[in-house]
Amino acid sequence: MSSDAYTAFITYSHTDARIASWLQRALESYRLPPRLQKVLGSTQRRRLGRIFRDREELSAGGSLADTIRNALGESAFLIVVCSPAAARSKWVNLEISEFLKTHPPDRVLCVIVGGEPFSVTGTSSTDEECFPPALGYRDSLAAHPRNVVEPVAADMRKGGDGRRLAKLKVVAGLLGVGLDELVQRDAQRRNRRMLGVSMLSVSGMIVMAFLSIIAIDARNEERQRRSEAEDLIEFMIGDLRNRLEAVGRLDVLDAVGNKAIEYYSQADLDEHTDAALGRRARAFHLLGEVDDLRGDVQEARAAFENAYVTTDELLRRSPTEGDRVFDHAQSVFWVGYLDWRLGDFSSAEAFFREYLSLANRLVVIDPDNVDWVVESAHANLNLGVYSLQTGAPRDAVSYFAYALSVYEHAALRQPDNGELPWLVAQAHAWLADAHVAGRSFEAASSERLAEAQIYQGILSNDPENKDIHMSLMTSHRQRAEISIQLGNVATALVDLFDAEGYGETLTVLDPENTLAAQEIAAVFRELGVALAYTGDGDRSASYLERADDIMSRLLQLEPGVLEWQVMWLDVQLLRSRFPRVGGDPDAVLASLRETIERLD
Repeated sequence: MSSDAYTAFITYSHTDARIASWLQRALESYRLPPRLQKVLGSTQRRRLGRIFRDREELSAGGSLADTIRNALGESAFLIVVCSPAAARSKWVNLEISEFLKTHPPDRVLCVIVGGEPFSVTGTSSTDEECFPPALGYRDSLAAHPRNVVEPVAADMRKGGDGRRLAKLKVVAGLLGVGLDELVQRDAQRRNRRMLGVSMLSVSGMIVMAFLSIIAIDARNEERQRRSEAEDLIEFMIGDLRNRLEAVGRLDVLDAVGNKAIEYYSQADLDEHTDAALGRRARAFHLLGEVDDLRGDVQEARAAFENAYVTTDELLRRSPTEGDRVFDHAQSVFWVGYLDWRLGDFSSAEAFFREYLSLANRLVVIDPDNVDWVVESAHANLNLGVYSLQTGAPRDAVSYFAYALSVYEHAALRQPDNGELPWLVAQAHAWLADAHVAGRSFEAASSERLAEAQIYQGILSNDPENKDIHMSLMTSHRQRAEISIQLGNVATALVDLFDAEGYGETLTVLDPENTLAAQEIAAVFRELGVALAYTGDGDRSASYLERADDIMSRLLQLEPGVLEWQVMWLDVQLLRSRFPRVGGDPDAVLASLRETIERLD
C-alpha cells in the first residue's frame, strides 16, 4: 500500500455526496492507536494516508477523465458508497470497472447507505438494489442464486452498524486487521479522550477546558493537541450540528458556535490556515442561522458579516478557485437577505447584485456543475424578490421565470436530487406573487396550483418534513388570497383551514421557528378577513386576536424587523375594521388612534 499515491478512492453518487465527504474526513483524520502501530511494524505511521474523493461534476461524455483514471490506478483500495442511486449511476459503475482492471476484487470495500443488497433476482431489477452491477454480484446471483454470499460491508443504514462502527469496518479492511481488535483499541481511546464530548449536546463547555489544556502544554505537544481541537470543532460544526438540528436544540447549537468562534478569535485572519478560516466561516454561519431562527436579526446580521469578512479573505487568497467563490457567495447572500428583512433595501440590493456576480463567475468556471448553475438561479430569484418588494412586478416576473427554467433543467439533469423539486415549487410561488402584484390573478392561481402539487408529492414520501409543511401552509394561504380577490370566499376558507392544519403540525415539529410563527399569524389574519366577509363576526375577531398575540410576541423578540412591524399594524387595522360583536366602541377607537400614530 505504501507504493500507492492514495490509500483509497471513494466512488459515490451525487445524492450521497454528504456521506462520502464525511467518510473521507473520518478516514483521513483517523489516528492509529500506538499499540496497533507496533503490531503493523511501523511506529512512524500514524494516519491511514490520503483518500481520493472526486469533488467536481464529471463531464457529460461517455468515458472517465484522465485525472479520475489515474487516481483509480494509483489507489490501493476502492470504497464504494452503495445506494440505489449509486447502483444506477453510470459513473460509479465506470469507476468500479476501471479499478477492477488493475486490482483484485478483495481490494473493493462496500459501505451501504441505503436500499437493500441483493434485492435484484435473476434478470429482474428493483429500485431498492444498492450494489452497482459492476461489482459482479448480480451476475453471480443470476447464475448461482443459492451460492452467492453477501460481501462483508459496512452498513450505515438505520438499524445497521452506525457511523462509528462502519468507519472502523472500513479502517479494518484498509489495514488488514481484525475488527474486534480495532474496536477494542478504539473503545480504549474513546474512554480516555472522549468522555467530555458526550456533554457537548448539553452545553458545549468541554471545548473551553480542552482549549485551555492546549495553552499550558509543552510546544512539542501543542501541535498535536491543536490538531485534535480542530478535529473536535469540525465535529461540532459538522456532525454534531446535524444531530442537534434534527432535535431542534437551538440553545446547544448557539453554544457550539460560540465556543468555535472563541477559539478562532485568538489570532488575526492572516495567521489562520485556509482550513481554519473555513471552519471559522462555518461557525459564524451556524451562529447567524441560529440567531435568525430565534428572531434576533441584528445579531444574525453581525454573525454573517463576520462570515463575509472571513470568506472574502479566503477568496483573496485563491481568487480563481470555485469553492472559494461559492463559499463567499453564501456569506454575501445572507448579509443581503438580513438587510432586506431589516428594511435596508438599498444595501440589500447591492449585496444581491454582488451575489449574482459571484454566481455568474461560478458558471464561467464550470458550466457543467449543476450546483453552481443552480446558484445563478438563486441569485436571480433574490433580485426578483427585491424587484417585487420595490414595486417592479414586470422585472420580478422576468427574474423568477429565468430561475424557474434553470431549476427545471437542473431537476431533469439530477432526478435523484430531492432539493430541486422544492426549488421548482418555490419559483412557481414567487411567479404567483409577481402575477398578483400585476393583477393577473388567473395566472397567479395556476402557478400556486403547480406549486402545491409538487409539495404534496414531496410530503407523501416525507410526512414530517418541516420545510414542506411550512411551504404548503404558505401556498394555501396565498391561494386563498387570490380566491378572495376573485370573489370566491368559500373556496378561500377551504384553503385557509387547510393552511391552519399545516400550521398546527409545524408548531409541534418546530416550536421555536419565528418564520413559521409569522406565517401562522398571516393565516389567522386571512381567516379573520374571510370569516368577516361571511358575517361570522365572533370567529373573525377571534382569529384576528390570535394573529395579534403572535405578532406581539415576535416584536418583543426583535422590535427592529420592519416586516413584523408592518404586519402587526395591519392586524391592528383589521381588528378595528372587524371588531368583536358587542365590543367596546371606545376601546376600538383608542386602538385605531394608537395604530395611526405608529403608522405616522
